[in-house]
Amino acid sequence: MYMPARVPVANNPPVHVGARGGLAHDNDGDDEGENEQANDDEDIEDAEQVYEQEDFNPQRENDVDLEVLLTMSGDLDKLGISFGLRRKLSVAIGKSQQQPESTSDEIIVHAHDNSAKDNSAKNDSSVSDGPVPKKLKTVMNLKEVLTNSSEGLDLLKHLESGSVLNTKQTKTLVKIAVGHLIDLHGLWPTAKQKTLLAKEIVQTWPVTKDTTPGIEGHEHFFLPDGSGFIQFRLKNVRASQSERIKLPRKMEPEKETNEAVADKADEVATGQQLQNIQEKIDWMKFSPPHRSNMAMHTQYFQDTHKYRRQLVMDCNNPVSITDMVTTFPRYQDIPHLIGIDFALLHEDAADKLLSKWSTLREKIILQGHQESESIKEVVKRYEDTNRDLCALLTVLYTLHRPVPKSKGVNCSRSAAVHYLVQQVPEGTSIKEAINHIKQTYRQPLIVAIGKETGQQQYFLCLDSLPFSAGQTIVEAFDKLFKSFFVFNVHYPDILSHFYDFFAAFVYEIWPTHKVKPMVRSFACSIKST
Repeated sequence: MYMPARVPVANNPPVHVGARGGLAHDNDGDDEGENEQANDDEDIEDAEQVYEQEDFNPQRENDVDLEVLLTMSGDLDKLGISFGLRRKLSVAIGKSQQQPESTSDEIIVHAHDNSAKDNSAKNDSSVSDGPVPKKLKTVMNLKEVLTNSSEGLDLLKHLESGSVLNTKQTKTLVKIAVGHLIDLHGLWPTAKQKTLLAKEIVQTWPVTKDTTPGIEGHEHFFLPDGSGFIQFRLKNVRASQSERIKLPRKMEPEKETNEAVADKADEVATGQQLQNIQEKIDWMKFSPPHRSNMAMHTQYFQDTHKYRRQLVMDCNNPVSITDMVTTFPRYQDIPHLIGIDFALLHEDAADKLLSKWSTLREKIILQGHQESESIKEVVKRYEDTNRDLCALLTVLYTLHRPVPKSKGVNCSRSAAVHYLVQQVPEGTSIKEAINHIKQTYRQPLIVAIGKETGQQQYFLCLDSLPFSAGQTIVEAFDKLFKSFFVFNVHYPDILSHFYDFFAAFVYEIWPTHKVKPMVRSFACSIKST
């Protein structure tokens, strides 16, 4: 058995694999073409005869089998065979290496494989000793591929037991499978070939299938848009190959200005960065968070921060929160990611609310006792049961901003509370809670499940999507505030003064001179309390 050389040949007539592995070209049935095919078969027969001769047997101790023999050229004199046999072998090997690269989407099956020849003969009674079609469609035997690999043996046992693969094992499986794909189709297989490999993996081992509803299950291995583990591996292999190949001296550019060289370097760097970013995004997307890979998720999330900013700040092609979460689904799985994004935007402000809150809360409640009767009622209602909520509602009631009735919005203080937090009865699922939120309440907002005076669960509702928001109302509000900046969305008009107070005087990320006088006045009162 031999592997055909992967050298593309232009304008060649159709090529068939001969019954004993030789090459035959269609020549419209002329005698010269028939003689060439006969000569090729004779050359391969000569090689097989040499291999079977008794004098050649000692070479088998050096693992020189027929497959290795047909790849040798200049080192035939080391085999210890006669000049005539070396000459026949040289001619046979030279012609066997002239087979052009396969461009079909099917796997090539050579006719000297007895099982392949027998099967093809059974399927087509007209085929006996004639050439085997080049596009004989078969299925990759991935189990056999793993068996032939030292790393694959343990992996195969793991898969056969039905156990789920970890990240390292998945990489090993993809590395071996992609290596086999490269052997068959080279470094640039088609999207169809990569899709077939992805489907073959999940069909062979159902435990590797992605069970997310609405997909076929192989998409984490490859998607036609150029993402997935298979594509990652191919890119890495190509990159390692390109690093080893040096540009011939005669092909180097003669002379270029420093500016031109710098521009080209920037273009290459940008392309490489985009490729790396996309690979990291896809890795996060298709790798469920686990204690073992949480550090990698965090690192990749930080590495792709600038890319996310470009998406949310693009005025010509704005993206919604749903679009962002679709691209970065780990926002919902890993609660602290919104905080990471905000910290990368405003590093010094990330922890200011939580660090100041215990003191700030008491000052706000004290100030609330000095405000109007409606605010005093709010303070009396919550100060003994939920002081955190009491302080937040005190700021909201004090800095309430009525909006014009022409906008069709209830502008009362009690209505404004629903733009901040929606209270849901205990026992309600988060999905049901979000479904009952009226569309008039602009999101993001907090959903609190449970009694106001007891233990509650907190979630953020962003574009009708739930996000875990911490154990207390303060943690939930901290995450809510940061989400406006992370996803570049506007405050609700009715709460604009409320959020301006926190942005300018708590997080200190907004100039104090740009807020309304009533907000500055309230901030001064709090400081002097």
